[in-house]
Amino acid sequence: MLKDPFIYLAWIAVVALAVFLRTNDLSDRPVHADEATGARILAQQLEGAGYTFSPKHFHGPLLTQLSRPIAHIRGEQNWAQLSIETLRSSTVIAGVLLIFTPLLWRRLIGNWGAWLAAALMATSPLLVYYSRMYIHESWLALFGMLACASIYQLTRAPTVLRAIAAGLSIGLMFATKETFAISILSWIPAVVLYLILQKRTAHTHPPQFSAYLGAAGIVFVTSICGAGLFYSDYL
Repeated sequence: MLKDPFIYLAWIAVVALAVFLRTNDLSDRPVHADEATGARILAQQLEGAGYTFSPKHFHGPLLTQLSRPIAHIRGEQNWAQLSIETLRSSTVIAGVLLIFTPLLWRRLIGNWGAWLAAALMATSPLLVYYSRMYIHESWLALFGMLACASIYQLTRAPTVLRAIAAGLSIGLMFATKETFAISILSWIPAVVLYLILQKRTAHTHPPQFSAYLGAAGIVFVTSICGAGLFYSDYL
């Protein structure tokens, strides 16, 4: 990236546009019912009620856990003080961070390819819309993109560090929303197909299948432990 200074200006422009689209008149739109539900759960935690997982809610605890520091910084400690700007700031952060995830694919798609992907994500009406709502989807998308990049690197060369990174990303997806399983179930056949095609077309010998089994075990244990930490309210 150092060889092309214009790429920095391009990234600054994209990030600035992404921030503007996600923060402009953030509090003006009406509060959605799902936002109100999440706000009530957050307010109860701020008021000292703690966290107890409810299977009927169908969502994980990470959204409110990530919102609590923002509320503390803004001096909001109860339901009456909690503001819509505080709530939606959490998902704005997730939406802006999501813009940077194409950088994880920079070696594959190039500097300008990563920038173009980021520009499309920054201006995507759907991504902008959900980044301005206090719901779980923006964080799920962020952790999903991190998991995809980690899994791709893991399939190329299974190492303990890459397996842990993939496991942590999947664990954060799990802690965000239980429907993360839909993504996982769609990725498994894709990964298997990729490994089969890689074995047939690679000019070098790919890693043994046993190496992938060991990595998969690390991913599974790391993801379960990571998600369990949040679902148990930090043990």
